[in-house]
Amino acid sequence: MLGRLIATIEAQDQKREIGAERFVREQRILDELAPRTWQSLRTALKAESDKYPSHFTFEVRPNTEAVIRGKGRKPKVLEIGFLSESKTVWVRCGDLDDEYSIRLDDQAKAVVCDADGQVYSSVKLLAERLLALVLN
Repeated sequence: MLGRLIATIEAQDQKREIGAERFVREQRILDELAPRTWQSLRTALKAESDKYPSHFTFEVRPNTEAVIRGKGRKPKVLEIGFLSESKTVWVRCGDLDDEYSIRLDDQAKAVVCDADGQVYSSVKLLAERLLALVLN
């Protein structure tokens, strides 16, 4: 009986150790991929806003931020930025103050998720969603 208890404790310790090693490995991967994902999102925002110059103005800020100004009757401003330490993207538009996290999916590919855990299949789709906020 004592032997089984010790074996169970050792198995649990080994499982925790493997989990910690996996977490560190994932964080190293994210350290490399998260800034690239941010740049892809920012590029997608610029490309989408450039498609509709009569509705949006894209303003470049430091590499970790962007501002998109709406044009028209009720113009809104979308401010967006990247926090490298937490691997998150913050968004402000009107009354909205939101955060998106950059995580690894099952294939170790960086993806953007909202606060509810919804994964955006592409940064282009997220860019379109965010630009829609400026028009609403």
